[in-house]
Amino acid sequence: MTHVQAFKAIIDELGRQGLMVVIDNHVSNPKWCCAEEDRNGFFGDVDFYPLEWERGLVIIAQQFSSISLRNKLCGPRQNVFNWFKYVPIGASSVHNDGDQPVPLFLSEFGFDQTGRNEGDKLFINYFLTAAANITAAREVNLRELGSGALESMLAEGLDRKPLREIVAMVAEQ
Repeated sequence: MTHVQAFKAIIDELGRQGLMVVIDNHVSNPKWCCAEEDRNGFFGDVDFYPLEWERGLVIIAQQFSSISLRNKLCGPRQNVFNWFKYVPIGASSVHNDGDQPVPLFLSEFGFDQTGRNEGDKLFINYFLTAAANITAAREVNLRELGSGALESMLAEGLDRKPLREIVAMVAEQ
């Protein structure tokens, strides 16, 4: 039995016992994560190859029912444009190649909102602004948003507003 077969057998048995397992795609190289300099945190880092990440998601999606796209995208290279470039690709890979098209879970939003880390402070607002716009439009495709729409959101200062104000603005549109 290979490691993957053993892993699958354990997950299958946990499922039979009523437990759901979400495989956590944590890091590219096995080491402690999430330091600013861990070289694993964001697309294009020394140890984070986007194409390898996408291939891995496809392989896991074909074998299992759930996987996180990546735990805590972070580091000095993080930026909203690459997030919007790669996350939809990863999500599409999982949903198109796996046998479970829904649900999509969003988690790991318990990071520093004190303002000490600029990336942590801004990420959730960027993400939820886009998610709220998509939800309000009901059928907007992320690829159709393009960088122009994102630039408009940023120009309006939505990345610096509290979430409740962003949601209220989107709901009014």
